[in-house]
Amino acid sequence: MKESALFSPALLFFEKFPILEGHNIVTMQKRILIIEDDNDTLDMLEYLAAELDLEVITKSLLIPFDEIIGLNPSIILLDHWISGELGGELCKQIKTDPSTAHIPVIMISALNNIAQIAVNCKADAYLSKPFNIDDLQKVIAQFI
Repeated sequence: MKESALFSPALLFFEKFPILEGHNIVTMQKRILIIEDDNDTLDMLEYLAAELDLEVITKSLLIPFDEIIGLNPSIILLDHWISGELGGELCKQIKTDPSTAHIPVIMISALNNIAQIAVNCKADAYLSKPFNIDDLQKVIAQFI
């Protein structure tokens, strides 16, 4: 059986690139991973990200680095203080590993020194809680 050039197996591995579907090109939806332990904040962040037409994955606890690799997010919103653990440590791991360093990480926190924390963990941006919704949307849009 002869394979069609339009639907060759070589096209199947282009997860991050447009996919051919019939004669139309369909682009892949960008995926945001939100890690936040406050349920109200998590719900609000999920809603706002969905309004930006992002596929949203939420976690209320820090997750293992390997799970982040498997989720393959386009961008990460990461609270610094999550149930007694430091999101900044996970951010540092993400930004120093060659397989994930390209993923933008936006740190969020109510701590006064979040700017310094973001610098120390190599975050791409940060927002102080409480944050302005317009500022959140602008910083996300900057990286997607």
